[in-house]
Amino acid sequence: AFAAQGRDIKMSEERIAGYRNFVNKIWNAARFTLMNLGEQAYGELPEEPELADRWILSRVGRVAGEVGQAIEEYRFNEAAGAVYQFVWHEFCDWYLELAKGPLYDDSDPERQETTRAVLAEVFSRLLRMLHPFMPFVSEELWQRLPGTADSIMVAPWPAADRLDPEAESQMELVMGVIGAVRNIRGEMGISPGQNVPVVLMAHNEQARQVLTGQAGRIQSLAKTGELSWAQEGQAPAKSAGAALPEVTVYVPLEGLVDFAAELARLDKELAKLDKEITPSRKKLANQGFLSKAPAEVVEKERAKVAEAEDKMARLQENLARIKSFG
Repeated sequence: AFAAQGRDIKMSEERIAGYRNFVNKIWNAARFTLMNLGEQAYGELPEEPELADRWILSRVGRVAGEVGQAIEEYRFNEAAGAVYQFVWHEFCDWYLELAKGPLYDDSDPERQETTRAVLAEVFSRLLRMLHPFMPFVSEELWQRLPGTADSIMVAPWPAADRLDPEAESQMELVMGVIGAVRNIRGEMGISPGQNVPVVLMAHNEQARQVLTGQAGRIQSLAKTGELSWAQEGQAPAKSAGAALPEVTVYVPLEGLVDFAAELARLDKELAKLDKEITPSRKKLANQGFLSKAPAEVVEKERAKVAEAEDKMARLQENLARIKSFG
């Protein structure tokens, strides 16, 4: 019983740390937002926003509908999870990064104002969605938002409007390409600050048009040079690739990677991972451990092995790819 209580305390402490990190994330997002809004209250949204703005307005409207419905149906855990995922992974991780380019570009003041208006609207909506779960933080930030004289408690729930499935689909494509380049860079040990060449093989004309129109964002967020295009079946030599539903992303590695050194690094990393998970594998092969250990301990060992084996599989793919270069 005491052991179980200790595990519960540890889990509670981990949850508290996670929630603390979430509040820090919101606070940092608020600092960025308020710094860029200044004292001006923004009430009018642009009639024809850019793709990134269309996407975030659609997403915040869709999530507002999902969260509102979940609260009405007493599915509070699902409601909290939906707003958490939106705030952390869409607004903070993606939209704020997408907005920095226009906000810092003094040569296009009209685009700056458009981005500020969208930023203000989305931040206002997410604070109202957070309020049932984080009343004190949301009220504090609401009072600092320009144009909010009354308490957030009497503010209307954000509308589930401006839904734009096309923008959501197109931005998923753009974010997929950026994520693929970042993953390849990380897996091949390429410095995050080093520009890399990228070759795209679009599987339909619409995808090519979308990516061409968003080339500047891809170059900025993925740290790439000029994007180039390959025909179907003509993958560039000595490149690492990632296949997405509508496009295949290639990063030519010659000149970026010392292949001999990378082979040695991958061999060393694989040996290290294998050594780290050998004790867990032995435990899971031991029937005595499986029958006597608490279920959560067994599950933790299984998750540890699964995560390591997944990473090893990716490393082995990279190893085989580099060996194929000759």
